[in-house]
Amino acid sequence: MGCKVWEIPVVRTSITDAKRRIVMPENCPPDTDVTIQDLDEDLWLVKRIRPSNGVKVVAIPFVEKLTTDHAREAEELRIVQSVSRRLPEPE
Repeated sequence: MGCKVWEIPVVRTSITDAKRRIVMPENCPPDTDVTIQDLDEDLWLVKRIRPSNGVKVVAIPFVEKLTTDHAREAEELRIVQSVSRRLPEPE
């Protein structure tokens, strides 16, 4: 093999029960959401979904020239006013 016994990676194994359940490691809290990805017939990847930190990324398009269409400007103003009513007040 070309390596020492202590250099061989350790893989946790488990046996499914009659309901096809497995026991997750101790550091995985109860009722944690996970994703299960089928990689092939005999290999599944189980990944814990960590809670969101509440940060969202918004893509803003680059605008080179502002429009002079008054109807479009009025529509954009209505959209901004509608969205801004739902935003929390700054601290």
